[in-house]
Amino acid sequence: MAMDMVGANLDQMQAMGQRFEAEAVEVEALITRLTSVVEETRWEGKYARDFEARWNTEFKGALKNLAGALREAKTVVDTNRSNRQR
Repeated sequence: MAMDMVGANLDQMQAMGQRFEAEAVEVEALITRLTSVVEETRWEGKYARDFEARWNTEFKGALKNLAGALREAKTVVDTNRSNRQR
């Protein structure tokens, strides 16, 4: 049976926190790029309206939630790392 690890590699934790922040920034940039495409593309009709509505109410919100979750995870990792350095 494998034993649970207790402890942490502080350098790896720092890298993880930095990566979470960088990926959150990338997700926000993706939101911006895709929103521009949705707004700038000439597309009319029911499918266009349906997609735009889903983009604005569902898809964009899910990506914003992802960016927020990555930042929350970064905060948890950074706090835990800081506590272990003491």
